[in-house]
Amino acid sequence: MYIKQFIRKQALLFSLILVITSLLGSINVFASTAYTGMRDISALELTREMRVGWNLGNTLDAFSSSASGLDTETCWGNPKTTKAMIDKIKEMGFNTVRIPVTWSGHVGPAPNYTIDSAWLDRVEEVVNYVLDNDMYAIINLHHEESSWLIPTYSNQQNVTAQLTKLWEQIANRFKNYSDYLIFETMNEPRVVGSPNEWTGGTYENRAVINSLNAAAVNTIRSTGGNNAKRFIMIPTHAASSITEAMNDLVIPNNDSRVIVSIHMYSPYYFAMVANATATWGSNSDKASLSSELDAIYNKFIKNGRAVVIGEFGTIDKNNLSSRVAHAEYYASEARKRGIPVIWWDNGYYGPGNGDSYAIFNRRALTWYYPEIAQALVRASGYTGPTTTPTTIITPTPTATPVPTPTTSYVYGDVDGNDIVNSIDYAYIKQYLLGMITEFPGANGMHNADVDGSGSINSIDFAYVKQYLLGMISKFPAEENASATPTPGSNATPGILYNGRFSTSNPAGPICAWSGSNVELNFYGTEVSATIRSTGENWFQAFIDGVGQTPFCVNNTTLTVKLASGLSEGNHHLLLWKRTEASQGEAQFLGFDFGSGKLLNPPAPKERKIEFIGDSITCAYGNEGLSKEQSFTPKNENSYMSYAAITARNLNASANLIAWSGIGVCRNYGGAAGPLMGERYLYTLPYSNVKWDFKNYIPQVVVINLGTNDYSTAIPDNATFINAYRDLLSTVRSNYPDAHIFCAVGPMLWGTGLEVCRNNIKSIVNSLNQTGDSKVYFIEFPQQDGSNGYGEDWHPSIKTHELMAEQLTKAIQEKLGWY
Repeated sequence: MYIKQFIRKQALLFSLILVITSLLGSINVFASTAYTGMRDISALELTREMRVGWNLGNTLDAFSSSASGLDTETCWGNPKTTKAMIDKIKEMGFNTVRIPVTWSGHVGPAPNYTIDSAWLDRVEEVVNYVLDNDMYAIINLHHEESSWLIPTYSNQQNVTAQLTKLWEQIANRFKNYSDYLIFETMNEPRVVGSPNEWTGGTYENRAVINSLNAAAVNTIRSTGGNNAKRFIMIPTHAASSITEAMNDLVIPNNDSRVIVSIHMYSPYYFAMVANATATWGSNSDKASLSSELDAIYNKFIKNGRAVVIGEFGTIDKNNLSSRVAHAEYYASEARKRGIPVIWWDNGYYGPGNGDSYAIFNRRALTWYYPEIAQALVRASGYTGPTTTPTTIITPTPTATPVPTPTTSYVYGDVDGNDIVNSIDYAYIKQYLLGMITEFPGANGMHNADVDGSGSINSIDFAYVKQYLLGMISKFPAEENASATPTPGSNATPGILYNGRFSTSNPAGPICAWSGSNVELNFYGTEVSATIRSTGENWFQAFIDGVGQTPFCVNNTTLTVKLASGLSEGNHHLLLWKRTEASQGEAQFLGFDFGSGKLLNPPAPKERKIEFIGDSITCAYGNEGLSKEQSFTPKNENSYMSYAAITARNLNASANLIAWSGIGVCRNYGGAAGPLMGERYLYTLPYSNVKWDFKNYIPQVVVINLGTNDYSTAIPDNATFINAYRDLLSTVRSNYPDAHIFCAVGPMLWGTGLEVCRNNIKSIVNSLNQTGDSKVYFIEFPQQDGSNGYGEDWHPSIKTHELMAEQLTKAIQEKLGWY
């Protein structure tokens, strides 16, 4: 405290100088209240000091077409912020205040985007309310994604220009402020209204967000002063803790003073849905929340990267005791992992209504819910500012960071409170009537299947009724628990899984890569599948070779009727994952055949091909109608990729290891993220589950890479050649006898095509000359516009068919596969 008092005295002296100078018309007087020191502490030490915070929500971030200037602060119904408000927040024991700021409506036109001086003054005034209380203050760019901050390639240039201009002005205004002021580059960057808005976004969205974060950080650093060392928070896509959002985040320049910003309102139904469960606190509730925090810890903090959960909270459902229990457990568990949490308070008080996150009455300067505030402060364990690291626990790493069912199930408990009662019975009834598509409890879909059939139907409903009436004391699924597959085994012996699957989760096998598929034989007239997806994944069923209507499972668990009304008898099912790995993982939780049954599985194909590629191999947008269309997961059909068609032509199975935008030494546009040499090693790239190459030994490998390396720039020849040879070496070491086809085309042109072609040819020739005669070069002709285009200039289905025809002939000639 003596050090801080000394610094604040120095700041007071400095402030007098500034006031005098301001009379001469040159310096803003609001800068006077912040001390000017920057401590020699790490980001992890800083975040441990931050402990617990409160959001000044729906205030400086409010905007309206009917309000302008300083009036926007109150246009969403909150009173004007006063120092007395912040004093009360401090008095309760909070030591961090996040100040969301929307700058749109307060800036001039391009190219300068000059911020209105009165608005910047007002933001600074509120910042100083916080700093005057010896609290941490966070300011950001908040609701900009609702207007101009759209993370797509087509908008990237304009967005970058405005983002950097805004941060240049903000950073210059605050460049002499201490490390008690933290900048946050963006709030929840995403494409508002898009199908992937809240499910991790697309590869393109995440790549652009990485670029924008880097541009903002570099701009802030370039302003000098204390900004050279300022702590800066950067968000993942939509500030989400979804696996792909966290895994694809790139830290600009690996800057040690950059902090990851996460928003985690969890569990969703309890925290955010007014008419869903109002109770929280069971052992499974706690285990699920701890697991989500473990995923963040294992990804970032364990590796030395600090994290702030900048928003969390629960809406008011007249459920104070559960909200208090949740707040205290959440803050306590986060604290153990070194993560400060900041409650989202939007000022809206309305018990029983949605969006009612307020715990502080800003008008009366009293607390609506002091119990929640006290629980948060108590759980944070604050004993005063210190740079001495506190003891933190080391959670056990999870193989799959996305929430998955625990292995300790309570059958019949679908709302997650570890009790089977009439509420669960009612939820199952609503599910069967189509009123809901999932259950509130984390393991609800699993627990509802009380007869263990792999589907949820009227039989399960009847069993729950019998249980509640005391007619049975145990469900059939519990009696059959010994039949649950053990980790490392296939989930169902009668099912053939084609592609890279992780079978360690007893609830069902998990896949990610394009074209992963399930084959089975069954007797009956119908078949359903229960699938859990961590993103927007599209699937298509083929019954006896006839394709059914494609369907989507979007970041949920869904039971889908694949076919009904079939002639009674034996049938074959092929269930195909159309979308690529960047869209998320898919877990097959079970199949139901009505009154029918599962038969012996189909025999695996003797011929095996592995394809390694980019968006072309993924079949990116091949069902799109024109090159002007942007990518949509619905129009990505890997079943009609040149790879899958070639495999069918040759009666072979196909493993597609492909990722849009990926390169050998350089991703599309120089985007950050793993290159194929790294991605290739994984079964589940987002969950860091490695592939065992002994599980699939192909006779043929097709590598179609280089398009992204050469499409927007020409990389150094040696860099590309070395990276390509390294990938080839990995392939050859795992498949000593495979025939390897090194392909180029059909999207490259001009110099890029020429250099890429020559480099790949030189690699193939060199290997041939040194004794590896089973490596070949093949070039797909440039796509012809008369055959149509898919989305974003990608090959159409017709072009894929022509590529498959060419590749089929090449493989037949080398291997005699006629």
